[in-house]
Amino acid sequence: MILGVGSAAGGTYSEYGAPTGKARRDWAIEQPRMEAWLKSLQKPVALFAAMDGRARQVLDACLDAGITVPEEVAVLGCDDDPLICEATFPTLSSIQLNSEHAGYLLAEHLDELMRGKRLRRRVDWCRPTRVAARRSTDATAMADKRVARACEYIWREAGHQSIGVPDVVSLFGSSRRYAENHFKAVVGRTIMEEIRLVKLGRVCALLEETNLSIGEIAEKCDFVSESNLGLLFRKRHNMTMTAYRKAARRVK
Repeated sequence: MILGVGSAAGGTYSEYGAPTGKARRDWAIEQPRMEAWLKSLQKPVALFAAMDGRARQVLDACLDAGITVPEEVAVLGCDDDPLICEATFPTLSSIQLNSEHAGYLLAEHLDELMRGKRLRRRVDWCRPTRVAARRSTDATAMADKRVARACEYIWREAGHQSIGVPDVVSLFGSSRRYAENHFKAVVGRTIMEEIRLVKLGRVCALLEETNLSIGEIAEKCDFVSESNLGLLFRKRHNMTMTAYRKAARRVK
């Protein structure tokens, strides 16, 4: 489920309809439909997705459609899966569930059934622990328009085509030194670090959603070599890409 709630028109809401079977299996089919829906929403709008994986698709669709997050669309997911939330661009805010308590209730119920007790159907409510706030809901994160434009460009292009620091600096209309210092002061990372972060996020998405080889992913995301990507990925995620792919698919 994806639900958008707008501040305009007295808090109206819009629900994104369930995809068809074909679209569910192929993101390339569903993405244009989601982008059209996102464009139709009155902005600014707060959007909730019932799963982090779905919220990440919303972020991808926003970037492709030129919709700024969180300025125009603030996105909130559910599950607080760090493999997803820390690898999206911008990073994804998510509701953290009390999974341990839910597991305890299920185990307790199963234990009673195995002991021969006849139990009636019941509903146990597990309250969420908290909202893990990240940049996808931080409306003040990009108050600086030039930095916001630079970040939007990086998020949209890096990982899909070759871009470098000079491409981003050109958006500032200033010296390279000023642009790099100003960007780091606002974002907390250098322009190159941000480009690399976005490219690694694209790598994560391809590891989870495709069966491409590591070499093919390195080429597709514009890394110098497979070994160079491997070193950067391990430094960022503290695991190999193969281990990440296995872990991500176990979660699903």
